[in-house]
Amino acid sequence: MNPQWKALKDQASKLKVEKKFKEAAECLKAAITKASKANPCDISLLYNNLASVCLLDNEFILAEQAARKSVSLELEFGDAGAETTHLADFYIMLTKTLEKQNRFSEAREYAQRSAEIFRKLLGDDSEYVQGVYDYVNSLKANEWRG
Repeated sequence: MNPQWKALKDQASKLKVEKKFKEAAECLKAAITKASKANPCDISLLYNNLASVCLLDNEFILAEQAARKSVSLELEFGDAGAETTHLADFYIMLTKTLEKQNRFSEAREYAQRSAEIFRKLLGDDSEYVQGVYDYVNSLKANEWRG
């Protein structure tokens, strides 16, 4: 792991805890630049972290762009095409960015994908899986708003 980008990622985490979201986003953008030759799966995690920080900073378009990039990298390079918890988590982050933009129908599609992955990995009886399906249903109930 490149210590430069890892140090920036760690600094961003500290800034996020301190609610310094703009500074955290800048650290993550710098980390992504420095990690350009790193494992694409590590870069996808950086993009997902950036999406999270941008979402907290109400930068919904930037959050969506970062979330879409994390999903794209994970689909291309993650675990030989297998549906993983990372991919499911990235779909949830994308869902949240779309939900904040009142794009409930599109958000529900990604939440549904996430729910199906978690169901395959964790089983039908998982409370976590049920929680994701409840989230899908709440998005469906709000589709009239978007």
